[in-house]
Amino acid sequence: MSAVEASSAGVQVTFTPMVDYVRDARWGRVMETCGEEPILNGIMGAAQVKAFHGEDMSKAGCFATCVKHFAAYGAPQAGRDYHTVDMSRRMFRDRYLPVYQVALEAGAATVMSSFNDYDGIPASGNKWLLKDVLRDEWGWEGMVVTDWNSAGEMIAHGFSRDLKHTTEQAVNAGVDMDMMSYGFIQYIEELVKEGKISEKEIDRAVRNILKLKFELGLFENPYVDETLSAKVDYAPEHLAAAKQAALESAILLKNDNNVLPLDKAKTILVTGPMADAPYEQMGTWTFDGQKEHTVTPLTSLREEYDVIWVPGLDYSRDKSKAQFSKVRAAAARADAAVVFVGEEAILSGEAHSLSNLNLQGAQSELIAEVKKAGKPVVVVVMAGRPLTIERDLANCDAMLYSYHPGTMGGPALADLIKGKAAPSGKSPMT
Repeated sequence: MSAVEASSAGVQVTFTPMVDYVRDARWGRVMETCGEEPILNGIMGAAQVKAFHGEDMSKAGCFATCVKHFAAYGAPQAGRDYHTVDMSRRMFRDRYLPVYQVALEAGAATVMSSFNDYDGIPASGNKWLLKDVLRDEWGWEGMVVTDWNSAGEMIAHGFSRDLKHTTEQAVNAGVDMDMMSYGFIQYIEELVKEGKISEKEIDRAVRNILKLKFELGLFENPYVDETLSAKVDYAPEHLAAAKQAALESAILLKNDNNVLPLDKAKTILVTGPMADAPYEQMGTWTFDGQKEHTVTPLTSLREEYDVIWVPGLDYSRDKSKAQFSKVRAAAARADAAVVFVGEEAILSGEAHSLSNLNLQGAQSELIAEVKKAGKPVVVVVMAGRPLTIERDLANCDAMLYSYHPGTMGGPALADLIKGKAAPSGKSPMT
C-alpha cells in the first residue's frame, strides 16, 4: 500500500528499508529500525523489498528500494548520531553485516552508504566495505548512493581535506551517486583530467545509475498517471490496514487485576499531552503529514464513553502543573482514567539523540497525580523509542506501549482499551 500511494505521486525510488541493527535507545533513529534483533531486522527488510518491488518494479504501484545505512549506522558510540563506530571485526561480521545481506538478497535495487565511520574510515570512502565486501564478496550489482552529504561529512571525520578530496575518495571507494554534497558535479571532471579518478570508475557509476533507470522503465515511460493519486489517497482499505497495524503493534506491559479492558466503565477521564495530538502521533519523518486526516484517541474514545477531557499538559515537554488540580478532581468523578504520554515526533529521528530516556516534562508527575484519585489508571505511551518507564509503572494499573501509532492510532487504541481487540505486540527492544 505504501508503494501504491507513493508511486502514484511520482516517487520512483524510496530510501527504505532501514535495517540498521541497534541496541542503544538513546540513538534517535531507533524509531526507524526493527530493534535489537539482527534476524528480525533482516527479515523485515527483505519483506519490504519484495513488497515495494512487486513482480516488476517498473509497473504501476511499485518502486525501487534502497537498503540503508551501510554499514553499522545503528551502533554509534553513546547513541550519538553520526558518531564513530568502534567494534571488533568479528562483531561487525556476525551481527551487523548479515542484516544488510539478507535485504540485498531479496533483490534491493540500491544501497545507501552511511554517515558513520568504521575502523576509522567513513562508509562513503570505505573501499573495503563498498567494493571488497559488497561487490566482490557478495556479488551485488546495484547502485550505491551516499546519505545526505555523507561524502561531505568525511571532512568532519578527519578523513578528507576538502570537498574535492571527498569526491575523489568516494568515487574510488565505489560510490555511484552523490546525495547533496555537490562534490561530484563540481569536481569529477577535474579529477578525471588530473588522473585521480579513472574513466573506468566513471563508467561503473554511470552504468549502475542507467541500469536502475532501465529497470524502472523510465526510458520507455517517465510519466505518471496523475489520476491515480486521487484514487489511493486515504482509500478505506488503506486506512483499515493502518488501524490493523496499530492494533497488532501495541504492547501490553502491565495489567493488574485485569483493569483492561475498560468494558464496564461509563465515564472516563482522558488526559495527557498525546491524547489529542494528531501530528505527533504520526511520528517523525512525516514533515508534510496531513494531520487533519489523523484520528486521535480522544476522538475515538468519545465514541465509546462519556469522556471528561482535561489535557493536563499542553505538550510532552511541558513542565507546568497548573492543570493538575483540575485533572485530579476530574479523575475523582470518573470510573477510570486513561493517560496518554510519550514523545512529540520531533524528539526522535535523525539528529535527535537523547541522554535522558525518562518521560519528559511533567508527564511522570501527571500520572502520579491521577493515581492519587484512587481510580483505575491506564497509561498509554506513544513514543518513537523505548523509554525508562519503571517509575511510571508503579503509578498505573495498566500500561500499553503503542510507539507512534500513525493516522489510525486513535481507533486502534480505543478498541484495545474497550476490549474490542486484544493487544498482541512484542517488544523489539529491551
